[in-house]
Amino acid sequence: MLSQKTTTTLSKALRLGRARTGVVGVDYGFVYQHDERLKKRGIRFHVAQKLPLTELPPEHVLPSELDDVRCDVVEARYSLHGNPREQCDPLQLGVSVGNVQRFTTGTMGYCVRDRYSGRPGFVSNWHVLCGSPDARASEPISQPGPMHQGTSPARIAATVERFTALDVGCDAALALLVPGVEQGQSLFENGLGISGSELPRLGTHLLKFGATSLLTHGLIDGVDGSYQVDYSAFGDTKRWIDGIRIVVDPAHPEPEISLAGDSGAAWVNPETRKAVAMHFGGEDGLGPTAEYALALPIRRVLELLDLELA
Repeated sequence: MLSQKTTTTLSKALRLGRARTGVVGVDYGFVYQHDERLKKRGIRFHVAQKLPLTELPPEHVLPSELDDVRCDVVEARYSLHGNPREQCDPLQLGVSVGNVQRFTTGTMGYCVRDRYSGRPGFVSNWHVLCGSPDARASEPISQPGPMHQGTSPARIAATVERFTALDVGCDAALALLVPGVEQGQSLFENGLGISGSELPRLGTHLLKFGATSLLTHGLIDGVDGSYQVDYSAFGDTKRWIDGIRIVVDPAHPEPEISLAGDSGAAWVNPETRKAVAMHFGGEDGLGPTAEYALALPIRRVLELLDLELA
């Protein structure tokens, strides 16, 4: 957990970042020097292109510190993910799902129970289960998602129940299972069961199973962040979404930790078997520190949608 002073300063940095053209993210995490991650920590401003100070107008120069908290500039740009796999019965974390009517596809996240009705279901991203400002409750969700159906008829596994508004900084939605469909709270073909949740912490080693990149590992290198992503492909606009940033785990150096189609995937702490976050976006190839991913802290998703883990 961040101290109250750091949290207050981070809020100030976020207001500053959102007002600056070119800033696409603000968080607290490890500082980089010559493209190498240091043990030092500070507030990071994420920009699409780093320029020498000599080439920047004075009004565009970002602070080197705020309220005695060190600041850094990270070169990065973020985009959303989405795509599919094969039919699975019972459903497992990491399988392909999507909205039949909106033709969206991504990854099934955590199995949950609706606190209102007590019914079982699962969470994924708004842009996976809804995919349009026009989306409404009861729209059919297929497994696998529509982009992977081919000529096969859609297998309806759930229906949209409710979702978060993007303007609250969260890209999440709930789908409730239709009668006859069952699910299990473990990663697809991995057997790692989920038992409870925990807050994201810097330096935590995670793993996830996405419908496209399958089993991959990551390391939390930024927390309490807010990142700009473009939802125009889904009929919306650019939004600042709150979350954490995940980079390649040095203990598991994989060339890709996420790909298009992984949106909604569960990021889990394998040591504690706790749910930590839900994937919503990733790098688009920019910056010397790529590969990286973005995820929503799962406890906030559960709180906003009034859910509990199954």
